Amino acid sequence: RQFSIKRIVLPSQSHSIFLIFFGTLLHTCILYTGSVFISLLDALSKNYSFRGDSKSKEKFWVSMRNFIIAPLTEEFIFRGCMIPPLLASGMCTLHASLIAPLFFGIAHFHHAATRISHGERTSSVLLVTFFQFLYTSLFGIYASYAFIRAGSVIAVTLSHSYCNWMGLPDLSFISNSYHNLHQHRVAILLDRKSTRLNSSHANIS
Repeated sequence: RQFSIKRIVLPSQSHSIFLIFFGTLLHTCILYTGSVFISLLDALSKNYSFRGDSKSKEKFWVSMRNFIIAPLTEEFIFRGCMIPPLLASGMCTLHASLIAPLFFGIAHFHHAATRISHGERTSSVLLVTFFQFLYTSLFGIYASYAFIRAGSVIAVTLSHSYCNWMGLPDLSFISNSYHNLHQHRVAILLDRKSTRLNSSHANIS
């Protein structure tokens, strides 16, 4: 598939724009099935507010940065401006999807300097930075492949915004016996395992 600056934003007319945009987002939502299930169970305990409610209490510009500005600029630079040249150079889809996200992960290293300036221990900062590099690179691999398949920055930007909204899964309920969801930990873990198996079966088919 040929890429161009125009198609970085919008896919070709031969494809359904709605299907490409929201199909990518739907796939991302499926990956978060476990987190959504946790939110529902916690909501039933009447001691939890949904992520959307808590996010709406944040300052307007923080929300704009997290859900609009950061996803759009990061996807445009690290997917829209990096993936097409790699593919045009003859690099295969797999290698492009693995190499480009490394720069995306390295771009988050500046958080380490901020933490050190705030007085955090260097060993703790290094551990957090490594973990952040790991999960941002993993997300970058997924987003890069989704961008190559969809051919549109907007499609992966929607997924990026959703991931920022959901955040990383909270697994403290597994070991914390005082957590509201501790008694449901077996059902939640089985749901997550089922989600991964269904995803792997779908990829095989």
